[in-house]
Amino acid sequence: MKKKIKLFAATTLHRADDHRIYHKEICSLLNDYDVTLLCSEDKIPKEFTSAINIEAIKSEESKLSRIKMILRIVRRLLREKNSIVIFHDFELIYAILLLRVFAGSNIYIFDMHEDYPSQILISKKIPILFLPLLSLFLMFSEMLLLPLFDWLFVADGFLEKKYGDMMNLRITAIYNFPEFTEIKRHVKSESELNLVYAGGIYFERGLKELVEIASRLKNSKLHLFGRTYTKMENDYLEEALKKNSNLIYHGLTPYDDLMKILPSMDIGLVMMKPNKKFRRNISVKQFDYMLSGIPVIIQKGLVSFVKDYENGFNVSSVEDAVSRINNLTAKDSARMSDNAISLIKEKYNWEYESKKIKSALEYLIILKGVSELQELHQDCQEKHL
Repeated sequence: MKKKIKLFAATTLHRADDHRIYHKEICSLLNDYDVTLLCSEDKIPKEFTSAINIEAIKSEESKLSRIKMILRIVRRLLREKNSIVIFHDFELIYAILLLRVFAGSNIYIFDMHEDYPSQILISKKIPILFLPLLSLFLMFSEMLLLPLFDWLFVADGFLEKKYGDMMNLRITAIYNFPEFTEIKRHVKSESELNLVYAGGIYFERGLKELVEIASRLKNSKLHLFGRTYTKMENDYLEEALKKNSNLIYHGLTPYDDLMKILPSMDIGLVMMKPNKKFRRNISVKQFDYMLSGIPVIIQKGLVSFVKDYENGFNVSSVEDAVSRINNLTAKDSARMSDNAISLIKEKYNWEYESKKIKSALEYLIILKGVSELQELHQDCQEKHL
């Protein structure tokens, strides 16, 4: 058996069973690499059964705990040579300073999940007076430290262009598309429509709009999967549930369980407000709806993979959404369902994104010439001939 190159995925903020990091990225690399996940000890669910080695990084309840955790990850990685390291949280960007000097034979990749300097400007956890200064600090950190990485993965084409124009970096957009699997179709009710929203249940994500849609529709039910984040949102939801018998709250539901339920629904809703926080973020739920074979209704102004009359509708208001729902025929719904599944199968699926990751890693192995593992190095060269 050929020796595999070691690959470390490091995170301080994400759970060990995070769907993108573990179930997609890590699992797609298992056959080719010896993968280890470095993760905060309090982010490892007790019931989680992993196919890889997970090393728990000690965490503490103190103001310096995050800094200490970064240093512990650095100390662990200093023992490695000729390995691949993928960082998944912005704070880990600072680890590259020590690692590039003292463990320079490794390949380092930063997986940027969002536009951090822009997102910090709309944070509600930090006093507003400090936000511009903090955003500038993050921008300076990126300009200084990102060039020290061998490759940059970003969440979408917007970030790929932004950082491609700003810096001369190797950069690839890795979209968080779903893994394509054949979904068992459900026999759906002809007497009522079942609408669904899955995700964070709070005002910015369209909680009031969802409740209003439910209140205006007859012969329909709106199913909510997720959780509220504030007492105000929780109180609003509880009051809405009392007033609307067709509004059904299922609470926070594991992803695998949710994907078994979605095919029984008729329409999936994405009603986030197209503000600074969401207008450039891609809602992955539109892909989960499409994979499940249900038409998508999405708010205009968001990054949409929905084409009107093909796999759903882009709507400008609650009134527009209600009108689209009321006028949707069974024939059109069936056609959109087939189109949605075809789009995921042929275009918007994780298989294509995982190939981008594998190609980047293989290119870097060839470029850096991981000397201790010549067999895999030779395999990668042969793939690119």
